[in-house]
Amino acid sequence: MKKLILILATQRSGSTLLCRDIEGLGGVGVPREHLLPMVRADRAAFNAGREMKADIETVLESLRSGLGTENQTEVGSVKLMVSYAPQVYQNISGKLIEDRAEAMQEIINWARTQFEQVALVSIVRKSIMDQAISRSMARVTDVFHHRSPKGKKETDPYAKAKIDRTLLNQNILDNLTLVRELQSDLLSVIKNNKSDILNINYDTLSRNADYCQKKLYDHLVSNNITPENKRAKRYLRKLIDTDRSEKIKSDFFEYLLGEMLNKEDYAVLRDVLDNPKYAD
Repeated sequence: MKKLILILATQRSGSTLLCRDIEGLGGVGVPREHLLPMVRADRAAFNAGREMKADIETVLESLRSGLGTENQTEVGSVKLMVSYAPQVYQNISGKLIEDRAEAMQEIINWARTQFEQVALVSIVRKSIMDQAISRSMARVTDVFHHRSPKGKKETDPYAKAKIDRTLLNQNILDNLTLVRELQSDLLSVIKNNKSDILNINYDTLSRNADYCQKKLYDHLVSNNITPENKRAKRYLRKLIDTDRSEKIKSDFFEYLLGEMLNKEDYAVLRDVLDNPKYAD
């Protein structure tokens, strides 16, 4: 494998949709979280500060999974989450960097020494609230993605899910701070690689496939990686529609107001969540 497409993301930011679009362009590997099995296997040891099984060779072997078919030997793709960048960097170097943004940058630097070409792509979801809702719904319902049914009537992805509203609201509250921290780390990496990275806005990706796929195609070509197609067929759909999202938000704010906050704190929090700071 000579070339690598490295997708930088945080959980529930639309990265799976982005990766399917990249894969659909053809000839550019199969972007998945190929490092995740390695991360999970060593997570307990990493958290406890013990010696881990995985090393640089394990990482390289995992990355080769991103090639896809046996016929493709040149371009591989992988999705790297900010949350486990410190562990991956320790697998590579044997050194611990606790700062997630710094660890991710070191992984990027390392990749550039290993491959002839590294194309960086990232995705950021503008609304911290929407991302926290998505993370929480996935955890509470175990529903992660929604495919368009072929030749069938559109279905509700949550039709069979039992949603505990109190548990959901508690999860959203727990996730808000984490999502904000992870997004801040990712934005730091994006800023540090501004001249080399293509940053995709999730809202634009979900609403304008043609525009984003053209940006992806042009970005890859500029990195000496030429996809087979200029456009990809899209099968994944937005999991939480606007009506359901607004209902979840309304329930959440009622939960906060009724259980935790006075009216002044509630007004401040709602203003912050409705108007998140965001950098392209």
